[in-house]
Amino acid sequence: MIRKTLISFLLFLPFLVFSQRSSFDGRAYSVQMALHRAAETHTLVLVNRSAEELQTDLSSLTALKTLHLSHNELDSLPSSIRQLKSLNVLWIQYNNLTHIPDWIGDLNALEEINLTHNRLDSLPEGMARLKQLRKLGLRENRFRTLPSALTRLSKLEELDLHSNALSTLPPEIAKMKELRVLNLYKNKLATLPPEIGKLSALEELNLYHNEPLKSLPPEMGKLKNLRKLNLYRDVLFRFPLALTELEKLEELDMSKTRLSSLPPEIGKMQALRDLDLFCNQIKALPAEIGQLKQLQVLQLGNNQQLKLGPEIGELEALERLHLANAKATDLPPEMEKLKNLHHLDIRNQGKDHLPEHILRMRWLKDLYLTGNDLDEEWQKKILEALPDTRVSF
Repeated sequence: MIRKTLISFLLFLPFLVFSQRSSFDGRAYSVQMALHRAAETHTLVLVNRSAEELQTDLSSLTALKTLHLSHNELDSLPSSIRQLKSLNVLWIQYNNLTHIPDWIGDLNALEEINLTHNRLDSLPEGMARLKQLRKLGLRENRFRTLPSALTRLSKLEELDLHSNALSTLPPEIAKMKELRVLNLYKNKLATLPPEIGKLSALEELNLYHNEPLKSLPPEMGKLKNLRKLNLYRDVLFRFPLALTELEKLEELDMSKTRLSSLPPEIGKMQALRDLDLFCNQIKALPAEIGQLKQLQVLQLGNNQQLKLGPEIGELEALERLHLANAKATDLPPEMEKLKNLHHLDIRNQGKDHLPEHILRMRWLKDLYLTGNDLDEEWQKKILEALPDTRVSF
């Protein structure tokens, strides 16, 4: 009986081994696993690993395409990485790196590097040799100037410098012709160079929270492919006229920029779908805003002196209108023309009644009314008039 069982096991063993091999999908989660299947391993993920394991020689992983080394308290790159010539993706975020070795430029197949949340204030010139690099994450480091090597990365498409200490950008930024996404959130930029207008491929530009930034160069109007622009909390005071030349711009965030008015030229921004003007000092909208026939979201909350006029009724594509804390505004009768409006926010306006035309807007899905002075009789009237609307009092 034992002999028969042993023979059955030996006959089954090749199938068991084949099954185990065939189930390996090329992703390893330990050095031991990766080295055991070196020829088949294309992805190695080492997160929160010991210093001993991280110093293991990885040079035999010649098929490796992706290497994740995040959250390991590394203060230098393991030298054996230099031999991984097929590497496309290198993630080393959330470590303690203070420098990157020049040999990084030998990894000429790299297309993406993530160095988020380290202690870097410079990059080696060798980085300029990474001619296939398309995506570079440098957020939450200590850069005060843009490393010169970056301006020679001819194929770079996405550059994330969120939460550094940049005070200027060099004119050489104009060389980054393929750049599509540039994230400069939470830096210390006081000016932008005119050369930024030469980034002809740029689609997204995030300048959120650069409080020293008081103006934008006229050359910004040359960014003809720009679709998304975030200027939140940049103290501009005036709406830059260059923005009205951005014919493809779909999303514009100018909340908390201390604007007091909008120019008539805003009517030229025909592609706008989302306009955020939260927490400014705007008193009225120009009639030309009614020309924004693609606008779906309009945020006007916390403009406490705002008074809406009939132009609001011309925004025929509008789906969301935010007027919370805009205490001075009436709700003009032209709002009844907004047949696509599904979400209306009029919180904290101190209103003790609603105009009849609002009660006829049965297509509303959400009506936000908290922070008003509507008594029980008015609340009942609203619920009866808008039975299919979610109303919050």
